[in-house]
Amino acid sequence: MANLASTFWSQGRWEKAQQLKMQVMETRRIKLGEDHPDTLTSMVNLAFSWKSSGQHAAALDLLKVSLAKQKQVLGLDHPDVSSNLQTLLQWETEELGTDG
Repeated sequence: MANLASTFWSQGRWEKAQQLKMQVMETRRIKLGEDHPDTLTSMVNLAFSWKSSGQHAAALDLLKVSLAKQKQVLGLDHPDVSSNLQTLLQWETEELGTDG
């Protein structure tokens, strides 16, 4: 399903892609648990989709939640944590730039 969501996104079918990404996240949350690395990856993917579609505040909030859980589950030295921390800092900087 995650690959299909990516295909929809690349085809410009953004609403359908977001719906599918939400479904992937919920399914993984139920089947694997809230703290499973695959569930957390799904959260990050959905945050990126929301950001791309202009839902900046929701994307930022979801990225913060997923990053906090990734730090606990994966540890601070994990590449996903490092990458998502950089993304969070970038998004927060962008938000400050638009508010200031």
